[in-house]
Amino acid sequence: LTDENLANSLSTESDIEKSFTDIQGTEAAAPPGGPPPGPSSITDTLSPGDAPSSAFENPDDVPKPNVEPQQLGKLDENLVTRDENGLITHVRDQPVKDYANDLGAERRSAYRAAKEDKTLPRAQQGNSMSVGIDRRTGNVYEGTNGVAENVIPDEDVHPTVRANVDAMRDSGPYSRDDGPPSHEFPHPDQPLGHGEVKATNLAMWDRTAQGLPDGKDALSEIIQSPQFPFLRGGGPASFCANCTGTLDGVESATGRHIAYPPSDSTLVP
Repeated sequence: LTDENLANSLSTESDIEKSFTDIQGTEAAAPPGGPPPGPSSITDTLSPGDAPSSAFENPDDVPKPNVEPQQLGKLDENLVTRDENGLITHVRDQPVKDYANDLGAERRSAYRAAKEDKTLPRAQQGNSMSVGIDRRTGNVYEGTNGVAENVIPDEDVHPTVRANVDAMRDSGPYSRDDGPPSHEFPHPDQPLGHGEVKATNLAMWDRTAQGLPDGKDALSEIIQSPQFPFLRGGGPASFCANCTGTLDGVESATGRHIAYPPSDSTLVP
């Protein structure tokens, strides 16, 4: 997403947020439509039966926040609408993009709660998490940034994701603004450390195991909703330039940055 891993080495949440603001400037800019919401979200006032996760086949058995990528569940087929290509377009008559963002807000609140009840300390979570939906299988995934060293091991990188990373590297080196080339990837950070990348990587391996298409075209059937549980009070986050390249083809429900440093001019809604 942004240079979250830089902040992970700081000692307190206030240090993290101050450093992030001072160093990154507009990197965590909210998507178009206004500033991100504060800690409260629409999910705070919903009954369990109205929560976005209640559309899962396993509404009473949704995994708790975790630093490892995980499958949260599978959408109840009776609650989804599919198009002529078999892809989910709506969940409970809600456009899948809007549903993904509502689910992201629900899970963002879960990560805040995990910090408060000490089941998953803030320092272990990193600065962002993401929920992803495979619109063909109906499977729902989640990934978090975690600490700086928490990246996808080389042997676990799906070939399709690896091909995108290699293509990014081959197009480098990259510069900050109009400066000299200074970093290997568009955003000066590890491209395999961000939550939406981890969630997508897991989804692609599941497709491989099921014998489903798992090449570059399959990425377009996945939608991600990255979220900041804590930074700037919590809210949606956009793909950074690395995630835009690493997940080339994946839809971002919260927008994407196409260059570094991120700004309003680099944001594609």
